[in-house]
Amino acid sequence: MKQAFLGVALVGILATPAWAGCAWVLWGLSYGMDYMPGRAFDDRQSCEADKKESQENALKNKQATLFSCLPDTVDPRGAKRNR
Repeated sequence: MKQAFLGVALVGILATPAWAGCAWVLWGLSYGMDYMPGRAFDDRQSCEADKKESQENALKNKQATLFSCLPDTVDPRGAKRNR
């Protein structure tokens, strides 16, 4: 779990201007659960602002949830498995 969060954090830090024109998705990761996509935004700034608000609300409500803003081309759950 810790490695997955670090991977998502690195992706967020390494986000390059090449992603500046794409949509951004706010992802939530709750204890014992998988990543869940949340709202989508037109730009990273809007996503980051909502991320901050979501984190504050989670702390206020004593919820163990981590939030990450990622380009819509990145899925932190990894590649889909063939079924």
